[in-house]
Amino acid sequence: MNYDVIVKELPAMDVLSMRCVIPDFHAIYKIYPEMDKYLEEKAIKRTTPSYRCIIYHDGEYKEKDIDVEFCQAVVGSGQDTDKFKFKKLKAVAAAACAIHKGPYNTIGMAHSAIGQWIKDNGYEIAGNLRESYIDSLWNKKKLKDWITEIQIPIRPKHK
Repeated sequence: MNYDVIVKELPAMDVLSMRCVIPDFHAIYKIYPEMDKYLEEKAIKRTTPSYRCIIYHDGEYKEKDIDVEFCQAVVGSGQDTDKFKFKKLKAVAAAACAIHKGPYNTIGMAHSAIGQWIKDNGYEIAGNLRESYIDSLWNKKKLKDWITEIQIPIRPKHK
């Protein structure tokens, strides 16, 4: 696959957050429905357009016991629980971003392409990687129609 990498700012935003260690990537499919149910029960509004992402906190690629933070952009805030927290994601001045189309089992190619672009263009990683889910299982039945934006905070490499 060919990936066009762009650099853009990621704005600050209010989110409903749930940070946990998941056993593997398949657990992702179980978390967002739980978060959606909580949002509906508490009548918490999502932003328009909607923004949901996972932030990876391990700092390296892992396939097991992955430290992730599920985030859904919301309007306002609410009461924190043991599981769900309301917080403000800080703005990211510059992130190398690319769109991945299709199932998640091939998303590693997008990560690799962005990593190579960062190296080739004199940048270094400056924060935790995000995957922003634009279209996925909640609104698209066919895997080929899923759209995910990979977002990696960057800064110029120090010489």
